[in-house]
Amino acid sequence: GWLGGRHERFVAQVVAELSTEFFSPGDWIIRQGDPGEHVYFLRGGQAEVMVTVAGVGQCRISKLEDGALFGAASMFGAPEAHGRRICSVKALGYCDCRVISNRLFKRLLVQFPEELAHLQAEVKVQRDYICDRVWQIIETVLLQSGGA
Repeated sequence: GWLGGRHERFVAQVVAELSTEFFSPGDWIIRQGDPGEHVYFLRGGQAEVMVTVAGVGQCRISKLEDGALFGAASMFGAPEAHGRRICSVKALGYCDCRVISNRLFKRLLVQFPEELAHLQAEVKVQRDYICDRVWQIIETVLLQSGGA
């Protein structure tokens, strides 16, 4: 999982602050556009990342497995996004999540600059992937409609 290989004291402090949330198949864990107030660690289950694309609707971007971290992008978003979710995550089956508030997670990350840098790099990779997938979807729709 995401916490594997991270600084031992950092992991211990994060784990001490986690709460547990369970989701049933079909539940929305986070929704695009909602305020991003928590970060999630998927401890068990599978979920799908969805993005609503104007003129297209809901599009599946990727699948999350055990150990995935999600919801952190709202912590480092562009100021104009106002901490809003950039995508939705929907439970494919029963999901066991560990949850920490952004405020508390940021406070812990500041104490461990290398962990902060690692998370920021991970979020950048996730955002770049989402942007690339959205552009692929738009290009596909344009080609199918004869608009390209």
